[in-house]
Amino acid sequence: LGRLALPLVARSHAFLARSPGGNLSVSEMERRLAAIGSGRSRLTPRERQVCARTIAGIGAEGIACDLGIAIASVLTYRQRAYRRVRVSNALQLAALVMH
Repeated sequence: LGRLALPLVARSHAFLARSPGGNLSVSEMERRLAAIGSGRSRLTPRERQVCARTIAGIGAEGIACDLGIAIASVLTYRQRAYRRVRVSNALQLAALVMH
């Protein structure tokens, strides 16, 4: 299990540490996600955390490990977020964040 989890954790920390100069950092993506939508379509803090890591290319298992939540929770938060901002996949979500 450790051989599977350690590379995921290392990869997620590499994404978290990136600077906005090249690729957007996860915290910058979370900030941009916070600006999307209004009222009921606004993402919750946990949905923003999950979506930012999804956009960064981290899989559900890595996100779950990084945030200390179950994989099923990651999938639920992601599905709920997609519905709120009216997208159907990570590519469409990334397009919202990048523009």
